[in-house]
Amino acid sequence: MLRSAAIACTVVSAASALYWGSLDHGFHYDDYHSVVRNPHIRSIANVSRFFLDPSTFSEEAENAMYRPVLLTTYALNVSATGLNARGFHLINVLLHGLNAGLVFLFLLNLVGERNMAAGGALLFAVHPLNSEAVNYVSSRSELLMATFLLLACVLYLRFREVGGARWYIAAFAAAALSLLTKSVGGITVFTLMSCDWLQTGWDGIRTQWRRYVAFLALPAVYLLFTRTIVGKAVLSPVRSLDVQLWTQLKALVFYAFTTGVPVKLSVDPQFSLSRGVDDPVVLCVWLFIVSLSIVIIRNSRLLAFTWLWAVIALLPVLVVPLIVLVNEHRMYVAGIGFCLAAMWAFTRMNARRPKVAKVVVGLYLVILASLTAERNKVWADELGLWDDAARKGPK
Repeated sequence: MLRSAAIACTVVSAASALYWGSLDHGFHYDDYHSVVRNPHIRSIANVSRFFLDPSTFSEEAENAMYRPVLLTTYALNVSATGLNARGFHLINVLLHGLNAGLVFLFLLNLVGERNMAAGGALLFAVHPLNSEAVNYVSSRSELLMATFLLLACVLYLRFREVGGARWYIAAFAAAALSLLTKSVGGITVFTLMSCDWLQTGWDGIRTQWRRYVAFLALPAVYLLFTRTIVGKAVLSPVRSLDVQLWTQLKALVFYAFTTGVPVKLSVDPQFSLSRGVDDPVVLCVWLFIVSLSIVIIRNSRLLAFTWLWAVIALLPVLVVPLIVLVNEHRMYVAGIGFCLAAMWAFTRMNARRPKVAKVVVGLYLVILASLTAERNKVWADELGLWDDAARKGPK
């Protein structure tokens, strides 16, 4: 217990320390309409209104989104430190540190191997792909949603282990808070099912289906309450569903490659639409994904779980057409699957060549941390951020 607590503290400290230099950074693009100029977050007296009126998300009513828990944290920020960007960045950094600790607890409860959990959590803590979520104030929605989703998973796994209604109720409450932070939190029920599949297989899911009913009801109620906003995205999408699916199929490989080799990161990656399977790139991507899935499923259930987790985490943005085709912060939760997959590979290498394995994982962590430190500098100001994006995406 003490050793696990020490590892958790180390992971939290590493994640927070790596981003501490970002506290002096400013606001960026969407921050201005949702935070800086948003009159609704100027008073904590508006908290109850956040839960009733989606238009409070922004100064502009047409940008309405139902994220009451997120807005509550904004209002608390303003109440404590005013509209000082430093106060907002501090909360983002602390949330990332907390999430790194929760990743350790989640993986520890999921796979039961302390070293694998610690390594996965450290990879998550220092990975440069997470720099957008931490440095961009508006991406607090991703950070906070992940906090409650991971907490729900940890509490649910605890319920699975020891029973007791209090653990189930606590997991349900965390799932609800995740959804009330960002609609992507609706995937929580599917992440819980994937955890059950890893530990007990399909039989476990079939025999214990009643556990999921309450969690499934959450997104159903959410969609009912926000039908006007959701209807706009579904009935008046920015692109057709077929174009969306072919494009996002290609995005899966983009995300996988960027996660494994996180170089040339950009706030606005140069990415193009794909309109059908006759696109040679789409055809190659489709064959690659199918082949990879077959190899993974045949190789290891744990490895298959990491792929399943990533797809579940990305499912909302794969299906719902959004204006921006790809974003780094969308990999914040999905990247946990990569971290676990990397540690699976490390343990296999460690069983054969332990000295080489330790050197490899150590160097990889140092390289990732160095890339994150450099990426943080790019986020220092608006001009530098978009100059970097323009150079990396000249089109």
